[in-house]
Amino acid sequence: MPPATPGIEATSVPPFKVGDRVRMKTDPPGSFTGELLSLGDGTIGRVRWQNGGSFDIYIAGLALEEPKVDLVNHPSHYTAGGIETIDAIEAMVGQPGWLPRTGYNLGNVLKYLWRHASKGGLESPKKARWYLEREIAAQEKAVKDFLDAAQTVFVLWLFFRVYDLEARLKKTVEALQLLGAAVILGGIKPPEKKP
Repeated sequence: MPPATPGIEATSVPPFKVGDRVRMKTDPPGSFTGELLSLGDGTIGRVRWQNGGSFDIYIAGLALEEPKVDLVNHPSHYTAGGIETIDAIEAMVGQPGWLPRTGYNLGNVLKYLWRHASKGGLESPKKARWYLEREIAAQEKAVKDFLDAAQTVFVLWLFFRVYDLEARLKKTVEALQLLGAAVILGGIKPPEKKP
């Protein structure tokens, strides 16, 4: 068995597997990393370092490198379930007939519900509820505005319809007056009454 590396306890060896990203325990995370290529007898492994070189090293001197988390492009709280939240939102709001406001509000509802277990805790469902109530209020207002506009259109239609009838009635009265004047002047004889 090779001699122990000073300052490194043999009991602190994590279970490595080929392909793991590793670093020297004595280096800060992310400073000098490599890929574990092979595990010899369980105490020595071969590592290909980021500079391209590879050599054998005591496994006890290695630590697993924490994977780099991309909080902008693929944060873990939006990638649960095998699909990213944004892909689900785009599929949901890409349907015909969706208003931008509706897509924004309901997209946020889905986003906050999706991430609640891994980010935000109880605050996330509360935010989802806030956006859902905002969308419900907006849709209720849209229905009320539509009904108000429909009522206004109906009243205007009714007014013009009545106005049109008044105009026709006026023309009829004028025609009757002309007919009466013609009868009085003797130009037109009224039909005779039969005994």
